[in-house]
Amino acid sequence: MVLFGERGYRGTTVGAIEQAAGLAPRRGGLYRHFPSKQEVFKAAVSRYASKFRSLEDLLDALDFDNERAALTRLAQFALAGLAAEADLFRLLQRDGPDFPDLTMLVHEQLVQRGYDFAIAAFTRLLHARGLPVGDVAELVAIALGSLVHFREDEALYRKTPAGATEEQFVETWVDTWLRVLESRTADAKRHSS
Repeated sequence: MVLFGERGYRGTTVGAIEQAAGLAPRRGGLYRHFPSKQEVFKAAVSRYASKFRSLEDLLDALDFDNERAALTRLAQFALAGLAAEADLFRLLQRDGPDFPDLTMLVHEQLVQRGYDFAIAAFTRLLHARGLPVGDVAELVAIALGSLVHFREDEALYRKTPAGATEEQFVETWVDTWLRVLESRTADAKRHSS
């Protein structure tokens, strides 16, 4: 994935992949393991996706009664996972439109799973407060979208948005979502009285 991120999909040759993997370049060693460069890419995406298998464990370990701690852990987990995908961000930015099948694979294996996890986490947060979860997908699109944007800026521009540090960003992100929860709780109380 590092090669794909640096050189693009077309620019990454099978010989370069073989060399990076410790195989003799242009000797066909890659084809003993993968039938094509596209299958190498799919295997790399599957490797990234394998981390999502432990998401249920993380979800169960979060204490949703301590909202600040739960939100902080969610943001830190998301940012750590997204940092590991910097090369993938660069590849999609450069080559995504030219390879719609590979882009859809990334969406199905990584993006959708990330949103599903975040929806489950925010649903638990709302349930813990006794709040309705009707627009949880929209809330998650905003919440996760801001985390993705933070890492995309780092990956593409080698700078964080507005120069914010990761610690400042996480703290502000958590404070924002705590205010959203407080506002929704106040609205629910007003509507019930």
